[in-house]
Amino acid sequence: MTSSKPIGPSNENKRRPSPARRIGGVVLIAVLAVAAVFGGILWSNVSRIGGSGGASSVIGSLRDPRGQFPGKDRVNILLIGKDY
Repeated sequence: MTSSKPIGPSNENKRRPSPARRIGGVVLIAVLAVAAVFGGILWSNVSRIGGSGGASSVIGSLRDPRGQFPGKDRVNILLIGKDY
């Protein structure tokens, strides 16, 4: 009797990824997921601050802050904090 072998690539030649490579892939996916969640939260907060104009109005106000206060020559801003 002759032994029959399947035609095509055998499982003997397939290499499994090393544990370090697997861990690196998992870490990469986790970092991308955290970045996506953080970016979504940031975009949501900026859009909420911008009101109906959205995030573009907030970004525009950073470029030209005087445009946010038409007809005003002077604006008082109170900063409150605590130093140790």
